[in-house]
Amino acid sequence: MTFDADMFGYDPLSLLEDAFYTTEAEDALRQEMLDVEADARRACALVVEASASLKTTMTELNTSFQTIHTTLKENTVILEGCVPLSEALVEACKRMGEVPLHHLCNLLMTHQSDE
Repeated sequence: MTFDADMFGYDPLSLLEDAFYTTEAEDALRQEMLDVEADARRACALVVEASASLKTTMTELNTSFQTIHTTLKENTVILEGCVPLSEALVEACKRMGEVPLHHLCNLLMTHQSDE
């Protein structure tokens, strides 16, 4: 007895061929899914690495901004101290009459080097 399409309403050989091609397509799809999963894992690893790098950079920037802020505060204190000094120099110049500019510069430079 032979099996043919008339006996079952379909061709068993055709079913085997379809099953083979379906399995091949499923295998190809599985492989593609594995490739996509591997790509996604690599992408996630890169994002984690980039996030860590960004966190380090942000920490360094924060430290730099704190240093700048501290320096600006210190400079403000220095400048506030210079205001009375400059006012005193203006008053002294008024009392002494006209003083050549280079004498005033020398006086200031001498005062700075004494500190």
